[in-house]
Amino acid sequence: MDLMREQNIQSAINTAQNSATLRHAAQEFNVPQSTLSDHLRGVTNRLAGQIKARKLLPVQDRFLIDWALNEEATRRTLAKAQIIRMA
Repeated sequence: MDLMREQNIQSAINTAQNSATLRHAAQEFNVPQSTLSDHLRGVTNRLAGQIKARKLLPVQDRFLIDWALNEEATRRTLAKAQIIRMA
């Protein structure tokens, strides 16, 4: 999500919380009313939901990928058990 869109969403949230109706805030900041409603109810976006469902942290994932590529570059064969141990 680009920065300008996120700023518009935050501005619409502030406006909706401070007095305006949800519909008015959504129109004023050009944000879909359903998106604004989801944010106010605390619904997480798709990316945040996917991160929570992952078994590895992004830094661990990057390490594992780098390790596997290094092993491949040195022509070592990787077994599934080795990858699981490294994870």
